[in-house]
This record gives sequence, C-alpha cells and structure tokens, in this order.
Amino acid sequence: MQVTRAHFEELESGAVPGFAMKVYVEGEDFERRAVPLQARVGEQRVDQLFVAPDGSGFAGVLAEVPNDGDRLFVRYADAMELTTNVVFGSEVVG
Repeated sequence: MQVTRAHFEELESGAVPGFAMKVYVEGEDFERRAVPLQARVGEQRVDQLFVAPDGSGFAGVLAEVPNDGDRLFVRYADAMELTTNVVFGSEVVG
C-alpha cells in the first residue's frame, strides 16, 4: 500500500452527524480484506473508511478538524503503521 496524496474537505454542519471533515486519500494497492484498513490524522482516528474498488485509495470522516501539522498514518489492523508524507495544514501538502 502506498499513499501519494490526500485532500481534506470540511463538511457542512450536520451533513454527517458527529463529523466535521472528510478525507480522500489517493495511492495504490489498497485492498478490501477481512483485516480492516485503519487510518489516523495526528491522534485522531479516521472513521467510516471506504476503500475504492480498484484499490486506488480510500475515504473517511474525522470528528474534528485536525491541527495544522498533523500527519496521516495508515495501516491494516494486523500490520505495522505506515507514516505518510501527507500533513494537514493551511497549505496543501502531500
């Protein structure tokens, strides 16, 4: 699995109850499998993950807007965490 970039999008208030932001992650070799994909931005877990059928990435939601400088991490529950180059902030990075 490899992350090439990500896009963060603020949600309109109440659009997805309990969540403030959506994250779209692009890359390759993301698989839908019995052991779930997990992601976090800083210390905040990405919820409601959906892996693209072609394995080109995934999307999920965040309960709060991350802090500037919070990094994206991904892993499968049975594997080591992958540190990505994606960092949340006012400028697009990653």
